[in-house]
Amino acid sequence: MADAALLRRTLRDSFGYDDFRPGQRVVVESVLTGRHTLAVMPTGAGKSLCYQLPPLVSESTDVVVSPFNIPSLLESESLVYL
Repeated sequence: MADAALLRRTLRDSFGYDDFRPGQRVVVESVLTGRHTLAVMPTGAGKSLCYQLPPLVSESTDVVVSPFNIPSLLESESLVYL
């Protein structure tokens, strides 16, 4: 597992943040230990960072399964059906 200094440095260098938001660090550390990890977080809590940071510090490839409702996404993003 990556040490705390490497996590913070990668967080700063890759994402421009000095610290994790609540819940992010525990998710990232869980992923880095090789555990299957489910993170249910509200919109704006920084879920994307939780799956983008681990491969950067471990030089691995991660698979993310993210179910979402396409019509709701399209509506919220002001997109239209083609």
